[in-house]
Amino acid sequence: MVDHNTVYNSSSKDYDLLVSREDYLGNLWAEIDRICNPQGLDVIESGAGTGRLTTRLVEKARFVSAYDLSSHMLSCCEENLRKTKLTNWHLGVASHEKLPIPDVPADLFISGWALCYSVVSYKHTWKKDLGALVDRFRSMLRRGGTLIIIETLGTGSENPAPPSNMIDYLGYLEHVGFSKSVVRTDYQFESVDEAEYLCKFFFGDKLAERVRTKQVMRLPECTGVYHLVT
Repeated sequence: MVDHNTVYNSSSKDYDLLVSREDYLGNLWAEIDRICNPQGLDVIESGAGTGRLTTRLVEKARFVSAYDLSSHMLSCCEENLRKTKLTNWHLGVASHEKLPIPDVPADLFISGWALCYSVVSYKHTWKKDLGALVDRFRSMLRRGGTLIIIETLGTGSENPAPPSNMIDYLGYLEHVGFSKSVVRTDYQFESVDEAEYLCKFFFGDKLAERVRTKQVMRLPECTGVYHLVT
């Protein structure tokens, strides 16, 4: 079983390579633009990782404040942002629970593939604690602002098949008013060897063996985009 905490604290380059192969058709960005085009907006991002969202957001947004719990991941994110030659961004180390409240409310709050880890850690109190987190995120937005949460609905599956430990959490988001859309964010790898290595690195032996056996270079994936307008 892959220890994702170890990945996030020591393997940012391999992770960054993995996510660079994701959503090769650009479906996720088309959906984000449909929900809330970040053009000219002030954006807060929590769980920025190596910047797969951040580096795209800065191309349109007025300003992006991006946070992650791992300084290791943020170091890679900073490298990626500097390559854009843009300066309309700020990075900070912070958990979802301890994000700094902005002096001026933002237009868009976005968190990709990250909030689920907090929910799992809350265990029996996750509904109460998730509700408090969502309220905190909403408080950072001006009236009419948009909150977007992105989560996996299954890697290696042609149809939505979320991990079993996330089903209740994802259903709860809809229960409290989030609208849900599903997009395909398939990976396109450069070789079978690369696909096997990166899948084993992040998803584990079972998927890596499937990739090797079936000589997979395009790996299907479904992603859920949940949004709420304040």
